[in-house]
Amino acid sequence: MIEQFWFSALEESSRHWWIHLIRGLAAIAFAVLAIAWPAVTVIVLAALVAVWATVLGVSELVQAFQLRSLRRQLRMHQPKFQ
Repeated sequence: MIEQFWFSALEESSRHWWIHLIRGLAAIAFAVLAIAWPAVTVIVLAALVAVWATVLGVSELVQAFQLRSLRRQLRMHQPKFQ
């Protein structure tokens, strides 16, 4: 059973070999650019981290308020046992 899973996964991966080729070439290109311009690389990475942190922070705040509202609604509709 496990062998069949691995065989099908390998078969599926080999069908899309060109995706691995593109990803490998892109990784090499980005590595060359990072080595060629290390200062620019640091600035770009810092900007990406800042954008990620901002999006994550806003998302967490929105979810917190949504959960707070949901908790209040659930409390109002909760049956009272005596």
